[in-house]
Amino acid sequence: MKYKVVTKELPVAICVLQHVMAKYQKWKASYGYTTVVAAVLDRFPEHHNESIVLQGSLGLLRGNLYAQLRYREAAEQYFEFNRKFMSKGQSFWGLSGAVSGLSAFFIGSSPLTTLIESKILLLEEMATTFGQEKLLHVYRIHRQFLYNLTGAKGAATSEATLDGDAFREEESVEFCDVDALSDIYYLRLMLAVYYDDSATMQLMLERLDEIEINPLYTGRQNLRLTYTAFACILLGKTSKRKLYSKWGSTANAFWKKLAKAGSVNAQPIQACIEALEEPSIDGFEEAIRICGDARLTNLVALMSERCALWILEFNQMGELPDERCKIPSLKGSSKRSSPPPEGDEYKQYLVQALWNYQSWGALGKVDRLMARFAFLRSAVLEKPPSDSDSEHHFSSGIPSFIG
Repeated sequence: MKYKVVTKELPVAICVLQHVMAKYQKWKASYGYTTVVAAVLDRFPEHHNESIVLQGSLGLLRGNLYAQLRYREAAEQYFEFNRKFMSKGQSFWGLSGAVSGLSAFFIGSSPLTTLIESKILLLEEMATTFGQEKLLHVYRIHRQFLYNLTGAKGAATSEATLDGDAFREEESVEFCDVDALSDIYYLRLMLAVYYDDSATMQLMLERLDEIEINPLYTGRQNLRLTYTAFACILLGKTSKRKLYSKWGSTANAFWKKLAKAGSVNAQPIQACIEALEEPSIDGFEEAIRICGDARLTNLVALMSERCALWILEFNQMGELPDERCKIPSLKGSSKRSSPPPEGDEYKQYLVQALWNYQSWGALGKVDRLMARFAFLRSAVLEKPPSDSDSEHHFSSGIPSFIG
């Protein structure tokens, strides 16, 4: 007698195993289960209805994101899953998948344009139509984050707060579940890193300390651990708080292990961590090169800026008092192989940072840099054209960059 050993739910069950392995950072085993899901879906298509195929394929995408799929490509696939699930009347799966798409979109340095604003507004409309109120808050949180980065109309007065036209944290936080709260805190942490706001970095790390990381949300987890690592390094230079040591070690170990396993997404993050931990021209240049090869314009900009601020601090200089890093003590490494930086080198790195923030679409950050460093006001008009300049960017006071 022959027995069927392949059930309709098998791909989803294997996905659970894949996520268990990911939770314990058993990357090879996790990716192994990912390949099994792909094989089962391909070998036994007649045993699976379309819903199971979609859920299994979604798990396959999450697994690939750990190993070989870059964030930009993953974002596109998540948004495609949103379309497919919604067409089958499965609103929760469709709208949840879109949240992962937004995480991958923002961490992957996709251009910050009015096109992503339109997508988020459409998702908000879907969430309202299908009664997914918790997800509606999540989408509004992401739209406010977008406004703050781009400096668009509707941005919060304080860049690292989510208190603007799309979302008001103080008024809405009581209606948010733990996932939405986590989104608020790690997106504010990301904003604080870019806007050099040490007080908000500290506050968000304290709040996130109370929320467990969920490895099922791959994009959210990776975005949180990226900026947790950066913030802990920056804050840890002047404070030995156990919180910074705890989460800095956790995030660093995560990225180091994932990079060692060959993840295309982990290698740029690890290079940035090493550059921030042991500052040197060679270290920052290596991080900038690796991030550039990965098309992570946001991290090219951030590493260029941090290099400039380190040079200023290293040489104790600056045209104006506020041209100093707000988080001092990014002192040079004793292991530095490159020569000490020249004083004026910081300007070329700031120009490079400005141009890359501009290409990314973070025009709020561009405005902040120009206000802080007067010489950049002419540099913004000298930016060479790039592929992203044809995108529909948000309006800004920058003449050459109005979409």
